[in-house]
Amino acid sequence: MIVEFLGSSGAGKTTVCGLLAERLRRAGANVVAIHHGDHAPSPLPPSLRDPDRFDIRTDLRLLPWSLMFAMRHARFVAFVLGQLTRISAPPGEKTAILRSVGRKMGLFQYLCRGKFAGAYVLVDEGILHIAHNILVSPRDLPSAKAVARFAALVPLPDRAILLCVPVATASARLGQRGDLSPRVRSADELQRFLANARTVFDGLADAPRLRPALIDHDAQNHPAGEIAARIHEILIADRNVARGHLS
Repeated sequence: MIVEFLGSSGAGKTTVCGLLAERLRRAGANVVAIHHGDHAPSPLPPSLRDPDRFDIRTDLRLLPWSLMFAMRHARFVAFVLGQLTRISAPPGEKTAILRSVGRKMGLFQYLCRGKFAGAYVLVDEGILHIAHNILVSPRDLPSAKAVARFAALVPLPDRAILLCVPVATASARLGQRGDLSPRVRSADELQRFLANARTVFDGLADAPRLRPALIDHDAQNHPAGEIAARIHEILIADRNVARGHLS
């Protein structure tokens, strides 16, 4: 079961992902987690399980899987490349976005293997988060038509956890962490970047195709531990339903 976390920077994705991984492991579940700072035993090599270690070696390792993904989802890849050409950004920034998108595609295909079928695969910023890469900019307003097209074409994980916080909250958290996107060059751009991200994710949350897989959480008024506990209950229920269908 592939479970992805998405949402704007500062929404708490990594925190909730880590807490959920710990909760599932304590319950005896087989967990494969891909998020910052996860050091638990894993069948994944270090270069694939911690985004802090993603580099050119990660790109090369995933390249065959990225190519396989492109063959299986050609229309989605064509859409993504088309959107990349429309982004108002210098060539170096576009190259960084392309590398990030390629990794997400390759990783999604890699994790779809039967080897991981019996595990809870938790991914902080997976295939659905490509929307943030290609549709969110500090300079250009997101296109509702492009968001709808993305939702219609993107291959879906089994579950997607969308964490939402107000722009002011996300901005304050990022300021405390000092962890700003290289695409953001000023405080004003940060506000626009976060506001545009919220618009994109609200659009995805409203997309009929995504609704069956999407769990939308208000991460402003609910503690991370409470959110992780609720998601844990939903995932266990999903697994029990799946077992019931097989029996």
